[in-house]
Amino acid sequence: MEKIKGVSAWIFIIASIVFGIIIFTASASLIAKQIENTNRQTIADNIADLYNTLKMVCINEGVGSQSYYEIDLPENVRAVYVSKSEYAEPPDKVSVLISNKESSVGNYFCYQLWDENLPKCRKLLCNLNFTYIGSPSLKNDLPTLISRIVGGTPVYKYRLQIRKLKDWFLIVEAKQIIKE
Repeated sequence: MEKIKGVSAWIFIIASIVFGIIIFTASASLIAKQIENTNRQTIADNIADLYNTLKMVCINEGVGSQSYYEIDLPENVRAVYVSKSEYAEPPDKVSVLISNKESSVGNYFCYQLWDENLPKCRKLLCNLNFTYIGSPSLKNDLPTLISRIVGGTPVYKYRLQIRKLKDWFLIVEAKQIIKE
């Protein structure tokens, strides 16, 4: 009889441990999903704010006006760009275009994350000549290296110069800023 009590106690202990591991794993998974969703929402909000700034300059500012905008983009942002079509994906080697400070022309303001199949685009009334921004080509620069050493993910900071060249045409030049 005492053997049965000892075996049942061990079964109870093992079942409790297994149940605890399941609860811990499920909780950790939910927390990770929530963090990812919060990060995605922050990215969407920052890019929407940039879109609204471009829209305001396009509609409200006069020819020759100039303004500046700073934006932080985490590593999971593949590219922010403009295109002539609502469904145009960024070029295949967009990270090289970002590193080379190349630009595109169009009236659809778009962005794409690395783990998404389709970009998200919104139409602007103005045409833009917009320097590609996002994750540059994978090269070991000092800020990226430091970020990886401390266990974080790199964040790329850009300062955009927005100039209204003529009615319904903006030039947006981006410069990457080294974070302090």
